[in-house]
Amino acid sequence: MPQVLIMRIRFLFEKFNNVPGARRPAALLLSLLLIPALQGCSATEGRSPLLRTSLGPALEKLWREHGGLDTWRRFSGARLQYSGTIQGKAFSLRPLLIDFRSPGKTWYQRETGGPWSPYQIQPPQPNRSETAASIEDLALGTLPLLFHLPFAIEGHEWTLRRALHAGGRLSGVEFEAARQGPDPGIGPFLIRIESGESATRGLRSAHYLCRHPALPRGPYRVEFNDYIKLNGIYLSTRREHFHLHRQKEAFLSPGDTTARPLWTENLDSIQFLSDEELEGLVGATVKRTNKG
Repeated sequence: MPQVLIMRIRFLFEKFNNVPGARRPAALLLSLLLIPALQGCSATEGRSPLLRTSLGPALEKLWREHGGLDTWRRFSGARLQYSGTIQGKAFSLRPLLIDFRSPGKTWYQRETGGPWSPYQIQPPQPNRSETAASIEDLALGTLPLLFHLPFAIEGHEWTLRRALHAGGRLSGVEFEAARQGPDPGIGPFLIRIESGESATRGLRSAHYLCRHPALPRGPYRVEFNDYIKLNGIYLSTRREHFHLHRQKEAFLSPGDTTARPLWTENLDSIQFLSDEELEGLVGATVKRTNKG
């Protein structure tokens, strides 16, 4: 039984003992009627209001398969080593820190052991050439979104819209997730949650539109691979991004499985951080705000 519910029942019991003898039958009846209501209130504490929408059952399944929303909310950030390739060019960034507290942001160290500096998203500039586009700009700007997309979309700055397909050709639930605020150059995302239980844990892929000059514009599919379980959370440690420029219905097709990814990301040495640990590194910033 939840500790909060136990305390509330104990409070009612104490109140009942202080009621005069003549009024105790009525007080006992009222207490018995209140207990189920109190239990219901306790069960919904911290629940995301998204669970009360038409997407609720699908989102609950998605979060459960990644370790659960309650487990995710125990952490306020993560440290990691980040590397990858963009159009065949390898890159390796310094140790990074992701602040989950809204709005999510990335921090980096200019030198090993130095202070953490916040990264500010630079708005995409369509007239800038590909060579002038910063790979680091793309990587740092999108990392808070893609580090754990299933949980990121629960933040208050995200808007979710269920996708409708004529004829019901697809099983499961598809929805669009669009983030408000500074534009990192990718999004919105189209996410599909399969119906029924899956043999493997974790979101396998999602689709999005790219506007960032570091990559060709158009629709992409990101595949989430190499899942690990860390502190109760199932987390993808490798992502591969495929350009779907030759597909007429990119969001409805699995894409060309023989194509090579234009963008790959690898996450290593991941460490989740509590609120106290995060504040010890970057100081007290804006408190985390989610839809719960």
